Amino acid sequence: MTEGRSGKLRCNMRHTERHAVLVRVRLSDDDLGDIADDELVDRLDDAIRAAVERPPRVGYWDGHEFGCGWAVIFSYGRNAAALATRITEALLPLERARTVHVIPGEHAPDSLDSVIVFDAKRGATMEH
Repeated sequence: MTEGRSGKLRCNMRHTERHAVLVRVRLSDDDLGDIADDELVDRLDDAIRAAVERPPRVGYWDGHEFGCGWAVIFSYGRNAAALATRITEALLPLERARTVHVIPGEHAPDSLDSVIVFDAKRGATMEH
C-alpha cells in the first residue's frame, strides 16, 4: 500500500497481477505461535522477497499474517506458475523443522489447482 496524492492509501497491485502464491507454515500452537515461529517466518519472508523481486522480476512479496495456528505469506504476480517456481527454488535449500505449503493459483485462494508441500521429513511433494 502507498499513499496517493489525495492522502488515501491505494494498493500497488496492478490489474494484471491477478495470480497469487500463498506459503502456509504450521505454527507451534493453534494460535499465534512463538518466537521461534516468528524467526522462521522472517527467514522465509526474506528468501521469498529476494527470489520474487530479483531480475527478471516475477511478482512481489506482500507480507504475512499469523492466526489460528498458521502463518501465511502472500506473493502476487502475473503468472502463478513462474511465481511458484521461483518461490519453490528459494525454499528448497532452507532448513525447515515444519511442513510448509506453497499454494499457487489464479485469484487465490478461491481456485487452487495444486499444493507443493515441503515436509520436514519427506522433502517436497506435489498434491492435487
